[in-house]
Amino acid sequence: MARKTKKQLQKKEETKRIAWLIVSLVSGVLIFFTVSKMGSLGIFFNNLFSYLAGSLYIVPVLSIFGYGLYTFFFKKKFPLSLKEIFGFYILNGFFLLLNAYILSETDSFSALSLYIKEKAVFLKGKEVLQKTGGLLGNFLYVVFTSLFSKTGTLIVLILLFIIAAILIVPGSVYRNLFIQAKDVKKKHHQEAMQRKEEKRIASMKAEEERKAREAEEEDEWLTEEE
Repeated sequence: MARKTKKQLQKKEETKRIAWLIVSLVSGVLIFFTVSKMGSLGIFFNNLFSYLAGSLYIVPVLSIFGYGLYTFFFKKKFPLSLKEIFGFYILNGFFLLLNAYILSETDSFSALSLYIKEKAVFLKGKEVLQKTGGLLGNFLYVVFTSLFSKTGTLIVLILLFIIAAILIVPGSVYRNLFIQAKDVKKKHHQEAMQRKEEKRIASMKAEEERKAREAEEEDEWLTEEE
């Protein structure tokens, strides 16, 4: 019974991997048609993704594409922890909010109501959306600007990016960077001290040479006096 359960789990895992590969391949095709705006299908998805995720829709779409490839090819060798996956979610949220923050020219509620009123805009048969913060981005923009104001939202954006970086990048990388930075600082300090010591020695040598010349001149003067 245990062997059967293990086989079932393996089969389920393999099915998930294949499903993610299909999602990744479909996402890749959609990215190609969307970015190139090829035909009515490409324009439709460009408008759809722009409406939902704004001008930076490529970031969440590429995230889905990349995660699909990762799940199929690399998950067993390089498994992602829950905190790293959560970090990628936060990073996507950061880009959505950043895009809406930069492009929103009206107040937060007006920006969101504008998207709700134009909910069918992506169904039009021509490219209608240019620079846009997207429905999801503007929703986040409404929430954060309502809670923290526009200036406070900028601080939130910085914090989101820092949190995402901490969650995604392994702690060993930061430790290595810290050690390298410390070593570089130590090396620069040692070089500065060495230059200072060399300068001090050169100054002492010059002073000794000056005193020797003065002593010589004094001896010559005494000799002439005699």
